[in-house]
Order: sequence, then structure tokens, then C-alpha cells
Amino acid sequence: MPTGTQERHDTDMPQLEQAQEAIGQLDLATFIEQNQTAVFRHIEQAYALSKGETDAGFLLIAESLPVSSAIIQVASPVNNFRKAQEWVSKRFPDAGAFSALSVLTLIYIVHRGYEVALNSNNQRLLELWSEILQKMKDVFASA
Repeated sequence: MPTGTQERHDTDMPQLEQAQEAIGQLDLATFIEQNQTAVFRHIEQAYALSKGETDAGFLLIAESLPVSSAIIQVASPVNNFRKAQEWVSKRFPDAGAFSALSVLTLIYIVHRGYEVALNSNNQRLLELWSEILQKMKDVFASA
């Protein structure tokens, strides 16, 4: 929960529920929590690269997807990965299963980064992750 003068920002992220379900299917929540400093740093670096660029939100996603894809490949048990592919294929039949899982994992990571920043009492970090979250939301709103 926010403290002091912080106000809760709108965090309604498209597909957040599906992202949380995908993380459960893939069994990635613990890995992401244990490695959040490195994971979040990669997303922050991708955001820094995209800032000020034309189509910055799309660039942010393009630069961040390899991170979420790598997490899936490294941390998801094979049986969980196969079941998650079946699950996501039913949910999003027109999308490639691995691509969809990578996007859903990225959505989860960005939302977690925002939540951590919100609870950190670090205004600069909260502003950064609010911007990252908003860029992601803008891309999904325009898609």
C-alpha cells in the first residue's frame, strides 16, 4: 500500500489476470522474486534505451521480451512449460504459444516491478516504474 503522500496509480494492466495465471502455470513467481534485482534492472535498462524514441513503448517491449523469454527457458520446469503452452494456446489460439507466454511473463514482471517500487518509499523508483507501466499500457491500448 502507498504511504505518506504517495497515491496509488491506475495499475489496470491488460491481461494481468492471464499473466498471473501464466506465471503460475510456468512456476516462475519464486524465480522472479529471488532474482528481481537483476530482472528489474534489465527492464529499467530497456526503458532507458527506449526513452525519447519514436514508438518508445514498442521499443521497450522489443528490448524486454528477451528477458522474459530467457526466464521462461531457464526457470520453468519442462512439464510446466508444456502445460503452459497448451493452456496459452487455448486462451490465445491465434498467437504463438511461446511468444504469448513471453508477453504475459513481461506483463507480470512489469506489474511486480511497479508494486515493489510502490512499496519502496523511493519516489524516483516509483516514478520510473510508473512510466514503464504506463508505456506498456499505452502499447496494449493501441494494439
